[in-house]
Amino acid sequence: MRISKMMAVILLCTIPAIAQPFRSSQLISPDELFRRGMNAFAGSGPGRSDASAVTDIERSAEQGYVPAQTVLGYLYENGIFVTSSPGQALEWYRKAAKQGDGIAQYALGRACFNAIWGDKTDGRKWLKSASDQGNPFAQYLLGRALEERDYTSAPAEYRKAAEQGIPLAQFRLGLLLKEGRGIPVNKPEAYAWLLLSFEAGVKGAELRSANWRETWDRTVPKRLRPEPGKWKTRSCVP
Repeated sequence: MRISKMMAVILLCTIPAIAQPFRSSQLISPDELFRRGMNAFAGSGPGRSDASAVTDIERSAEQGYVPAQTVLGYLYENGIFVTSSPGQALEWYRKAAKQGDGIAQYALGRACFNAIWGDKTDGRKWLKSASDQGNPFAQYLLGRALEERDYTSAPAEYRKAAEQGIPLAQFRLGLLLKEGRGIPVNKPEAYAWLLLSFEAGVKGAELRSANWRETWDRTVPKRLRPEPGKWKTRSCVP
């Protein structure tokens, strides 16, 4: 009986040690797998392991974890740490987009808009979903897509993106305001947006804004002039 009790104690002490590796490799949650994979990407020296990072992110994505699906789509789209595969990228982006991920929706919409995958009708659908979540890059591209079909709907999307600091959206909105396309003519506001896009480095904006500089102070009421820092700009563009 004494031996039996001793064996029981040994078994109770060793089972957790045996079970722990099994849990870490088999039962780890998808969000933990994703964090571990991203940490492996961020490591340096001996602690960095791109292969194990991709494996963890793939396992997380296969379990339905949305951020992992979006990241995996990005890796396959750009051939980062994996062989480039547009088909795999589309599959993972679509899975994440269907679960409401705004980044994946934008990625899908952008690819369709640029005729990489799918068609522009599909692209407008995903860009609209991402736009509704406040993604400024999606708002700009949706404006472009709408301008090609129904320019009366484009200014509203451009304005959303312009007010979030997207220079190309500021440029397009300025042109529409200047020309009265899909929106009433408003040259003072048009000049303000064109000037902002010019200062952000948008090519062509200087040609539209240069003619108005000399009449700015004379024609634009102070109440309509943008206050310093009121409209932010972003140097990055979609």
